[in-house]
Amino acid sequence: MGFFFSSAALGVLGGARHALEPDHLAAVCTLVAERPTLWDTTRYALSWSAGHSAVLALAGGAMLALRTQMTEAFSLSAERGVACLLILLGMRSLWRAFGRQAPTTHVTATPFGIGVLHGLAGSGAFTAWLAGASASVLGAAGVLCTYAVGMGLGMCAAALLARHAFVRLGGALQQRAMALSGLGSLGVGIWWLCVT
Repeated sequence: MGFFFSSAALGVLGGARHALEPDHLAAVCTLVAERPTLWDTTRYALSWSAGHSAVLALAGGAMLALRTQMTEAFSLSAERGVACLLILLGMRSLWRAFGRQAPTTHVTATPFGIGVLHGLAGSGAFTAWLAGASASVLGAAGVLCTYAVGMGLGMCAAALLARHAFVRLGGALQQRAMALSGLGSLGVGIWWLCVT
């Protein structure tokens, strides 16, 4: 019983911490600025978490079952894909901050897809962590489920806090905040691209 609770706590805390990493925060801030309602913001966060968790479950589960690791080349490509996505999201926010319709809306505004790409980028490291955190397949599945819960909670908290800040600002200040979030996402994306 003690092992179950410690695994659950490990999964929830790990997922919540993972949701608050710089690339995830950069993505959520650029998109939450455009979601004025509480429901839209929550739906975005949960959809992102679902995409991220789904790919971790599929890729991580397959690697655990096959006792293998993700190739370095694939992991690097996924990391660069995330960096390019953050750059696109940043440019999109800047475009919208200055009152223009972003041409990439239909591609970059899909939170589930954004979560999937982030999940692909982190599934190699996650699988290694999961293998070390659990002594059995059943334990690994439990940690994976609680990790998904923690990630959803962490992303919802971050999204709702960002929304609250945007709503409180309003008007011209909100436009500047959107521009700043775009610059932040652009900066994180360029930095990520340089270090991978």
